[in-house]
Amino acid sequence: MNYLKKNITPILIISQIFGLYGGMLQAPRILAILFLPLLIRELNKKLIKGKEFLFFFFSFIIYCVLSMLLLTFNNDQSLKEFAYALINFIIFVEILTFSKYVSLNKLINGWVIFVLLSIPIAIIEINFNLHFSNSKFGDDTVLGGVGTLRKYAAITFGNYNLYNHLLAISFPFILAKFKFITNKLFKIFYIVFVLAIVWVVLTNASRGTMLCLLISTIIYIIFYSSKSISKTIIYTFISIIASFAGYLYVMNNAAFAYLKTRIEQKGLEDNSRKEMINVGIDMFIDSKFLGVGAGNFSETASKMTNNPILVPHNLFIELLSQYGIIVFVAFLLLLFKIFNPRRIFKKREIPNYILLGSLLVMPLAFTINSVYLNNPYMWIWLASLYCISSFYKTTAKNVN
Repeated sequence: MNYLKKNITPILIISQIFGLYGGMLQAPRILAILFLPLLIRELNKKLIKGKEFLFFFFSFIIYCVLSMLLLTFNNDQSLKEFAYALINFIIFVEILTFSKYVSLNKLINGWVIFVLLSIPIAIIEINFNLHFSNSKFGDDTVLGGVGTLRKYAAITFGNYNLYNHLLAISFPFILAKFKFITNKLFKIFYIVFVLAIVWVVLTNASRGTMLCLLISTIIYIIFYSSKSISKTIIYTFISIIASFAGYLYVMNNAAFAYLKTRIEQKGLEDNSRKEMINVGIDMFIDSKFLGVGAGNFSETASKMTNNPILVPHNLFIELLSQYGIIVFVAFLLLLFKIFNPRRIFKKREIPNYILLGSLLVMPLAFTINSVYLNNPYMWIWLASLYCISSFYKTTAKNVN
């Protein structure tokens, strides 16, 4: 039993590899329910700590109930939102509660193993054009007005945007693992692994994920380069030059033709996502700042724009437009607890790098996929960061 307790946190993180298979009963949700008796037994010994996340989830779940009673146009969807909120709360509490049995290295290993398991599958998908049965995209696409074969990797997530999103939020954990690796041969293998992640992202033609990886890398280099300002400037300059060289390589490589076309046609802008931000803000204002109700974004947006297929594409808009100002402020308080600047900038330590890297990629990473609140992945990520912020002290020497 003690062995299981010591591994619940990494097991929940690694279980993300099963993706969308199972529908409502996805692997992290099933495991969270199975681990519930252990959680109850553990909580009998000690109360849940963390008033910020308790306040958020309490207001979030209560709003789901009120939505079903007062605001909703779609009771089925609101009921799903309520069920998802409860399970996500359980997942969050389980990771938080059982994290005391694991080291920071073991928590990071959970994220590394999850991505490490996914990359070989992604490489096979891209090279052999083989996709899982839940893939939502075909292989044919239009590139520069000409039909062509689109190479991508979505693995078990059905949507390559969701996989891109997970790679983006995982990357600070991936880079942080470097500080625990002492064996030179293993370090070389790990560098190849990181480069494989970059290759998958470039092939998937995700501009947002590409920027997230770049931001995480630059912050990592600055964080661990040197306390010398001159050396930090040099390392930063080298990073910029390397990024520019990589950009030129990608733009002139046929393997990344789809990404090249997207950059040439749209740059780094996305008008459809901008439109959803405006629609979401209009919803929020029209609802007198109370939100349109859990699960009501698509239906409300379709009435406002006469477009039947609309999703937020932005975590903050998804939360603000549906749940209103109170739940939104509660979420901001939770984020402030996790990303407390007094901690992040105090010392150059591994926990602080993960928090700073995650904070800086968050605005971009949570515009890559369509929806976020229902999926367990965001809550696994936030719970991991909450653990790092709240419980893990210095686990490695400061790097000069």
